[in-house]
Amino acid sequence: MSKPSKNAALLAALCLMMAGCQGSHHESATFSAPILPPIPTVHLAANARPWEVASDSMNAPSEAYLGNGYLGFRAGPLGGWVPGDRSQLCLIAGDYRNNQIQSRPSPAAFQIFFRNESLQSTTSRITGYRQVLQMRDGVLTTQFTWQTGGKAIPLTITTLASRDHPHLVVTHVSGPGLSGLKVIHLIYPDQNTGSTKYVSPAGDGGPSVVMQAASVTTPSRDFEWTGYTAIETSDDGPNPQALAAADIRSIGPGSYEALRASHEAEWHALWKSDIIIDGDPPSQQMIHAALFYLLESTRSGSRWSIPPMGLSGNDFGGHVFWDAPMWMFPALVLLHPDEARPMVDYAVRMLPEARKLAAKEGRPGASYPWESARSGMEVAEPTYAAERHVSADIANMIWRYYLVTGDRQWLRQSGFPVLSATASYWVSRMNRGADGKYHIRNVVGPDENAGLVNDDAFTNGVVKRNLEEAVQAAQALGLSASPAWSDRASRMYLPFDPKLQIYAPHDGYKGAEVKQADASLLIYPLDLVTDPAIIRKTLSYYPPRIERSGPAMTSSIFATIAARQGLGKEAMRFFLSSYEPFLMSPFDEISEKHSRMRQYCFMTGLGGLVQSVIYGFGGITFDGAKITSAPHLPPGWKSLTLRGVHFRGRVYSFNDVVSNGVPRETTVVGARILRPPSAPR
Repeated sequence: MSKPSKNAALLAALCLMMAGCQGSHHESATFSAPILPPIPTVHLAANARPWEVASDSMNAPSEAYLGNGYLGFRAGPLGGWVPGDRSQLCLIAGDYRNNQIQSRPSPAAFQIFFRNESLQSTTSRITGYRQVLQMRDGVLTTQFTWQTGGKAIPLTITTLASRDHPHLVVTHVSGPGLSGLKVIHLIYPDQNTGSTKYVSPAGDGGPSVVMQAASVTTPSRDFEWTGYTAIETSDDGPNPQALAAADIRSIGPGSYEALRASHEAEWHALWKSDIIIDGDPPSQQMIHAALFYLLESTRSGSRWSIPPMGLSGNDFGGHVFWDAPMWMFPALVLLHPDEARPMVDYAVRMLPEARKLAAKEGRPGASYPWESARSGMEVAEPTYAAERHVSADIANMIWRYYLVTGDRQWLRQSGFPVLSATASYWVSRMNRGADGKYHIRNVVGPDENAGLVNDDAFTNGVVKRNLEEAVQAAQALGLSASPAWSDRASRMYLPFDPKLQIYAPHDGYKGAEVKQADASLLIYPLDLVTDPAIIRKTLSYYPPRIERSGPAMTSSIFATIAARQGLGKEAMRFFLSSYEPFLMSPFDEISEKHSRMRQYCFMTGLGGLVQSVIYGFGGITFDGAKITSAPHLPPGWKSLTLRGVHFRGRVYSFNDVVSNGVPRETTVVGARILRPPSAPR
């Protein structure tokens, strides 16, 4: 780590950090976020709990998001949806119609009655309210006392989207054994009517969907009621009604306890891979929330990638952008490779459609859509469809998945076809200039505000990586690589400002505000810029030029870069600015923007936040032979442990602190763990 005196010159510029922004999205016809007052900056309490987020108000700004990778929904202040509220509906992975993800009825819908009075119509009589989302267990618990009918009725409502049985959502209500206390559990397709079954036929390119509800009241001295909703689609089998009916028939008197136990066991197994921060409770809670929401949005074996909001909201039609390969995938692949795999499989499955898109352009190879949905075809507006770096982003994800898993058979059968097809496309997409370099013209880069540009820095950089990785993949498989791949990669033009001594976002850049990180991405994650002088000038130049109204995630890039440079204090400021201005209390969700548009829970920003800890403060790097941790902890962090890191078929834990408190570098080669002598940095 550099001495503080060498960093002092950067402090003023680094303190001007913007709240972060993200250039992958736009306000199109699919945009559905409500327009609300600006989000105030929220600071987490110093006594934040590592596994719990909680609310003591029924009027909290946001609702808890529950999901299991197959489905997701918002539970609401009473632990479930109530009639008349259209905001808390259910999303099912892959459930697109006309390439728009569909809002389905909530699977946790119920009404509580005491005699002739409804709880939902008398919420003003609720006292002692508290709602807790227990992230380690994946369970939402709502507790309060209902003052009604001359009684003070304590109630506990438990809600979960089963991780072990992903087609089931469970709602459990417990209270005193009072005559006249009852719960009605129905599926409400609209505001006024409900039934025990919801059926939506297939159409408009989407699957049929069936939801079936059932409830059980357990005979005992106390009141015990459980509502179950089974959700099946024609993606799950040719007869989803029969599947849902079978799900319901499997429920017995002891099903609640068994389902909750198996659900919690699945979550506990996931948390065997974890990020543990000692000395900073708010950061620990926030990182657990980020991992929790990402894991709620995917599951091993899924056929679908992750939209920007996961399964928490239908913003942007639930389309898949570069957010999945560049922001969410790196956050998950080392700790949870099986849960990261669906993003890879989705890209591989959509390769035939990407080939069709390239052919439509009159080019060879494969060109992936900027926005995709169920069909794999381009569903973005024409202007944004020019954001072509997504094809190379996907190739980069494919190669990183191979580096982490070492699965050569998969690389041969699934990965290399994507790498080679995208490389072939890019060779046809570039031209050699008078300078002898190769240029890519007329593209939209991450700084979408700049419009069509020539030689976007990130596009050219990630294409360079695409070509290099295609060559490396061919070598790993003993195949012949096209000579054009290495030739174009070695002579790829990257726009550099000789006066400022930094890389520019695109050719002709004149210092204007940028929507989000672009040229900075050449440093991380692309690792194309390694000169410390250029890196530090980049950190000084770009943060003040990020537009304040943009979406969240840029600051996490700056945090990662600063941490790798040993700038712990500055990295921490960037880390905090990557989520605090976007934080939606009380459940540690973040909005895409901190302007008047609230869109949450923004998985892309959460992925960037996790990356800044793993690859920034944790200093994790890997190639085909080894994985290394070279940590740089920020002030206040006593230790950082990355537990359950998966690499090449083995699982490791990295703990960065030795007895004298000095961070240590750890390198894993095969099954050996090498620990160089500790030394100040």
